[in-house]
Amino acid sequence: MPTTDIDPDVYEFLRTQVRDFNETVSQVLRRLLTLPPPQAITAPSVQLAPTPPIADTPLKKFLAEPGFRTLRTITHKYLAVLSFVHQQAPERFDAVLTVKGSRRKYFGRSEKEILASGTNTHPKPIPSTNYWAMTNAATRLKREILRRSLPILGYSEDDVRAVGDSLTTFNEYMDQYMDRTALPTATPSLQQEV
Repeated sequence: MPTTDIDPDVYEFLRTQVRDFNETVSQVLRRLLTLPPPQAITAPSVQLAPTPPIADTPLKKFLAEPGFRTLRTITHKYLAVLSFVHQQAPERFDAVLTVKGSRRKYFGRSEKEILASGTNTHPKPIPSTNYWAMTNAATRLKREILRRSLPILGYSEDDVRAVGDSLTTFNEYMDQYMDRTALPTATPSLQQEV
């Protein structure tokens, strides 16, 4: 495959034009340039073993949704996960109130409850619930809070790992996506199919 250097602003423009997680760089360019689909290349028939579904639980399906994947901040994703798990089992959600730090409360029934536990806690309401969450924490701590909270609510270790992996910013997500579609992040260049 030939490689073409592109300017960083062109690279950023291409990133903004991705419509679907599975859309390749070639597909984006073909769509923007209104080019016809590539000629089918016949390859020898190879029998592949079926791959297990990635989104095999309701939580993983939620994490795979474009609405979640395109949330731009870790805090928004953190709150979205908490809202989702609350919707799945609202009667059990009280159990997360036991998850706390040495001084700070990570969850509460009111903003005041979290504010009283320390300074700079930045409590935010968990969407569609009557609960609040402390949000002034590094991504590592948010992952740890969820790692401790989700098993209490009945989630598997595999679900917990998927949530931890999903706590990336939109730009990190797009960087990972673009890496998989042959647009390196460090040195913008475009690999074009011939």
